[in-house]
Amino acid sequence: MVKPIRPYRLFEKLTECYTAQVPIPKHHGVGISLLETFCLISAMRTVKAKTVLEIGTFRGVTALTLAMNLPPEGHLWTVDLPPGAELPAGELDRAAAASRPEAPIFLGTEWEPRITRVLQDSRTWNPYLDFDFVFIDGEHDWKTVQSDTNLAFDSAAKAIFWHDYSNPQHPEVTLFLDRLHSELFHVGSELFHVGDTHLAGWFRQ
Repeated sequence: MVKPIRPYRLFEKLTECYTAQVPIPKHHGVGISLLETFCLISAMRTVKAKTVLEIGTFRGVTALTLAMNLPPEGHLWTVDLPPGAELPAGELDRAAAASRPEAPIFLGTEWEPRITRVLQDSRTWNPYLDFDFVFIDGEHDWKTVQSDTNLAFDSAAKAIFWHDYSNPQHPEVTLFLDRLHSELFHVGSELFHVGDTHLAGWFRQ
């Protein structure tokens, strides 16, 4: 089982005081909580990320949030299935076509130039890039989470975060990350679960 930490443990990793920028979305929908948002920003700033990968764009709120908190030279890539793409079995939260917007909220904003939108199955996408920080919140079946995780580790990421750990709606995410934690623990590394959130994280030693 992934070890729990309190959220403040992420905040105290910051070496300097930082004022975060957070957009207020016009439409409520599936996404991350405000606490999870600040945890991701803190982790991203801790590793001084300039290149960020998000897997699972959905409405684009998290992509916009992370892009707003990148340094001026930073850039974010966000990957999501194109409209009408076949979903893995069990993906009930995104199965309704009406819930998958074609235009994420960052389009037309001043931060859009910092964001590259990739409409492709993450399981077959090879970016040929390294990323400092990776956030995985795409499809929730075991094979996809495993594929996305392999992509993240192959990118030489300094930090990787996953959403929906301990979420009963997506048990395969939890099962996969518990297995990954066990494997990493045996090689002197480990995952952690941020308390009061559905975030699991990992920092490169």
